Amino acid sequence: MNPYKGVIKIICTKKTPCRVVTGKDVQPGCISCNYAVCEVLDLDGKVLAECRPEPEKPAKKAKTS
Repeated sequence: MNPYKGVIKIICTKKTPCRVVTGKDVQPGCISCNYAVCEVLDLDGKVLAECRPEPEKPAKKAKTS
């Protein structure tokens, strides 16, 4: 297997990003956020793949008797 040579770009899609408050840019830790979109780029900057989080499903209500 060959090592990957390229860039993974993390984009925040939240209307008011969390990092704006702290004054920092998107960081590697943002990859686990539900609002993060990741693009896998090759060395020429061409998008090879895009990863979007699955939308959260509403929780089922418990039945009461």
